Amino acid sequence: MIKRTVTKKKLAANQRNSKRSTGPRTEWGKSNSRFNAVKCGLFADEVVIPDCDGENASQNFSELLLDLQHEFEPLGRFENVLVETIAECFWRLRRTTRAENGSTRVEGFWDKSYEFPKGSFIDQLNRSVDLERLCLPALNEAREEIRRTGKLSARSYKKIRLLVEDHPSDPPNDKNPDTTSEPVIDDDFVERIEEKIELLQLTVLQVDSRVATRLEDCVKQGSLPPADEIEKIYRCRMRTEKEIDWALGKLFFLQKNRSHKKQRR
Repeated sequence: MIKRTVTKKKLAANQRNSKRSTGPRTEWGKSNSRFNAVKCGLFADEVVIPDCDGENASQNFSELLLDLQHEFEPLGRFENVLVETIAECFWRLRRTTRAENGSTRVEGFWDKSYEFPKGSFIDQLNRSVDLERLCLPALNEAREEIRRTGKLSARSYKKIRLLVEDHPSDPPNDKNPDTTSEPVIDDDFVERIEEKIELLQLTVLQVDSRVATRLEDCVKQGSLPPADEIEKIYRCRMRTEKEIDWALGKLFFLQKNRSHKKQRR
């Protein structure tokens, strides 16, 4: 095997020439060179797991790696590997946060049934407007019928008469309500329908607001993953943070030594 050697003179010339290099100057050159760190990365293809890391995960990791490359300005293969190790660890920390988020959603309050125990505060609130919820569709249908035809059938009137009449007239024939004479529809009758709809909607809205507030409190109260999941996530974070500290320590040690060597020269 023939081993090629470089004379001391040639080596000195190469070193002098390398100091004259300014790097890429054109926008095209800068655009290409900015991805050098990612292209030569050892872990760029293996770190990202699209199914776990979400949409645009590869691009997000590449941007993280580039930001760290620009921040630490590594020289040489080993320093680049250390920076990439730091990027990988930060990415794993991000994944633990996603895991905690997902675990909380799976076990948390909002993914469970909204069937509250009978007699509970929220159940009582919902039951307090059951009648209003049932009456609103009948009132809305009656209003729409009046708008469309200018009158109201006896069947529709039967559904709303107790809601809009202060002193309701004789009830229609239950056996055949359609044979009953049609009620007189005037502006006052229509206005009472509108007022009743507005009142019932306001009542339901107020209760829904109270239910939503109480539900939010329950969500906050239950927004923690199970204890075993918390322990697993905590151990993963601690291990990853130790790896970051190790990589940073190595990187700073190398860069500090390089700086001292330059000062001696």
